[in-house]
Amino acid sequence: MGRYLIWTAVVVAVLAAATGAVAMSRRGFEQGFGTTKAGRPSGMSLTVRWSGGSRARRDSSVDDVLPRGARLDTSARPRCKASGAQIASSGGSVCAAGSRVGSGHAKLRLAAKGSPDIDTRITVFNARRALILYLEPAGANVQVLRAKLRGRRLHLELPVLCAPTGTKPKCGPGGNVRIVRLDLAIERLVGYLTTPKRCPRSEKWTFKLRFHGRDGRTRSRTSRMSCRS
Repeated sequence: MGRYLIWTAVVVAVLAAATGAVAMSRRGFEQGFGTTKAGRPSGMSLTVRWSGGSRARRDSSVDDVLPRGARLDTSARPRCKASGAQIASSGGSVCAAGSRVGSGHAKLRLAAKGSPDIDTRITVFNARRALILYLEPAGANVQVLRAKLRGRRLHLELPVLCAPTGTKPKCGPGGNVRIVRLDLAIERLVGYLTTPKRCPRSEKWTFKLRFHGRDGRTRSRTSRMSCRS
C-alpha cells in the first residue's frame, strides 16, 4: 500500500470536536502502519471522526502519539521552508515536489442545520520537525496547518474557523465550522517513517490520540494493530 491515512484529522479538524446535540462529544480514531513487520519503512493511515450537533464543544488541539520505538525522520526528505501565507498564495507550488509526503481529505460541516458537508482535499508536506497540512475546501479559502513533531508525538493546533473559511472570526468564540471526518495518508518513503524495532509480547502496536477540549478536558482514544518481529 503506497499511501495511508495518517490522521484523519484535518487537521483542519481544525476545528472541532463535537458530540451530542447538547454539547457532548463523540470521537472516533483509527490508525495503523502499512506493514506489520518490525523495523521496516512504512506508510501510515489515520482517520479521525467527530460527531455531535451544532452546540457540541470544540477541541483546541490534538496529539497523535505513535507506538514506542516508531521513528518519523523529517530530515530524510526535502523540507518545505515556506510560510503558511506563501504556501496558500502559491497553491502549494512553492513547496518542492520532493517535500510532498502524503495526502488525504476531510469533511467540514457548518453549524446551520441541514447545511451540506464541505469536501476538503489535503496535501501533506514535510517540514523541519513538522508536517504541513494544506487544506483546500471546495468553494472556500485554503487553510494551512502545521503538526509539530515532538519525539514520537505530533501536536496539531485546531484554530477557530468561521464561514466563509479564512475570514476573520465574527461568529463567536467557538466558530461555526467544524470538521466531522479527517483522513490522512502518509506515503511509504524509505528512511522517513519506520516501524518500531520490536513487536511487544502482546503482538500489538498501540497508537494514541489525545483530544484537548476548549473546556479544559483531555479525552484519549487508542487504536491497535497486529505486529510481528
